Amino acid sequence: MHPARHLLHCVLLGAALFAAERRFAAPEPIALAPAAAAAAARANGFGDDARAVRAFERSARDEALLAREARRLGLDRGDAFVRETLARRA
Repeated sequence: MHPARHLLHCVLLGAALFAAERRFAAPEPIALAPAAAAAAARANGFGDDARAVRAFERSARDEALLAREARRLGLDRGDAFVRETLARRA
């Protein structure tokens, strides 16, 4: 086989692996600093106790995951309402 053909195969294989890694890689974890979570929980009416802070963290994590998934699926590109909602929550 011609050396240029080997090079082409390597480049194409590398591009395919790069695309697959980006497509199937696990997303960044969503984490809140404990002090920030407690302050945000109080500010949003969840209360001061540990149970209220955990409830706020779950709610905030769920919102962030839903927003991330909506962006990944491109829902913000085709729908002005979704785009505005995501912009408000960011």
